[in-house]
Amino acid sequence: MHLKPWDLAAGSLIAQESGAFVGNFVGNEGFLDSGNIVAATPKIFAQMLQIIAPHLPPELKV
Repeated sequence: MHLKPWDLAAGSLIAQESGAFVGNFVGNEGFLDSGNIVAATPKIFAQMLQIIAPHLPPELKV
């Protein structure tokens, strides 16, 4: 099941309002277009991206 952009926008707003960082699989803002989203507290956001990175195919490392 794929989320619609408005679902991602609403969820990311809730997460950001609660203090989370939200980005795509490399930490950028393109998650609304791609649907690839990571959300975490500021303390572990970068660590999550590092853990995810080795498992991404090259086309998602953009």
